[in-house]
Amino acid sequence: MKLTLEDIIQIADDAYPDGLVGRAFKDGGKIGDTLAEFIANELRETFEGETDVDQIANACHALRNATLEIGAVTLALHRLGIELARIDGIPKKDLPLYVNEPFEFELSKEHYAKRLKG
Repeated sequence: MKLTLEDIIQIADDAYPDGLVGRAFKDGGKIGDTLAEFIANELRETFEGETDVDQIANACHALRNATLEIGAVTLALHRLGIELARIDGIPKKDLPLYVNEPFEFELSKEHYAKRLKG
């Protein structure tokens, strides 16, 4: 089986709420859902490789890197929110949900090493 870019987009579209990855791909982006647009662009830009496995590996690598980067930013903001609440004396029970709920995301040396190797 030889996967086409359209096949990979369809797989992503089926997994993404509202089918917006496919629409972003067909419309060339600018659909109002920047995450769907990002995913469509990453899949388009990483579609290369001699085998289907290579193509899927490239797509997974790009999206996994994005997940790590988004997680790192989210963790930094979460930690800042907790620290600001502590400084301002806001009781834990009064914190907004996304600052109050636990957020676990670990970026180990292994993750960074894998990213650097590409």
